[in-house]
Amino acid sequence: MSEESDSTPEDAETTGGEVPENTENKISESGRTNSITQRWWWSNTLQTVIGAVVALLQLDFITGDGGVWLNWVVFILGGVLFVTGIIGLIRAYLRQRTKEIE
Repeated sequence: MSEESDSTPEDAETTGGEVPENTENKISESGRTNSITQRWWWSNTLQTVIGAVVALLQLDFITGDGGVWLNWVVFILGGVLFVTGIIGLIRAYLRQRTKEIE
């Protein structure tokens, strides 16, 4: 077991004596990361989807008879999250495209 490994002796016991290599954020031969959370689009896409889901879940309450003012607040917060996610996604795309051109 090398000093660079994050594995413990307990990991070696559960894997039949071999300590698995930590590949969570390892860069592949093509220069890309193996972890989806390291992709340029990941965090902004997640933010956009969560904002849309939060806003859409409030529509039933807002359009129905049971809505209160807090439903509007949550709807607006979901909308803001959605819009900022889209803006961040566009900016990240433009940065990525600039990197690929250079």
